[in-house]
Amino acid sequence: MSEPRICVLCEEPLEPGVRDRARHLRAEHPSAHRALVLRLVTPWLYLAAVLAFLAFSLAIWVPIVALVAALGASFAFRRRAALEAGGVARPTPGQMLRAGGYGAMALVAVLFVIAFLSR
Repeated sequence: MSEPRICVLCEEPLEPGVRDRARHLRAEHPSAHRALVLRLVTPWLYLAAVLAFLAFSLAIWVPIVALVAALGASFAFRRRAALEAGGVARPTPGQMLRAGGYGAMALVAVLFVIAFLSR
C-alpha cells in the first residue's frame, strides 16, 4: 500500500484521489488553487497567441511578448500563493530557477534564436 499523502502547504492528510486533493486545495488554499488553474490555462493562452501569430503573419515579437506575459503572470500568482501559505517573501534566485525558471529561460532563448534566424 502507498503511504498516506499530506498537503505540502498545511501538512494535513489527504485522500488518495485527485478530486479530493483538488477539493482540499480549493477549500483550504484558494490562492494556491488559482495559481494552479492559471498554470494549467497559461499554455493554452500562449498556444492561442502562437496560432494567431501564424494565422495572421504577425510580427515575431507577438509570441515573445505573450510568453513573457504568461510567465510573469504565472510567477506573480505563484508568489502570492506562497506568501498566503506562509512561504518566504523573497525567494532566492536559486529557488526561483528550481521552481521552473530553467524552462522559462530555455523558451525565451529559443524564441530569440528563432527571431534572429527569421530575419
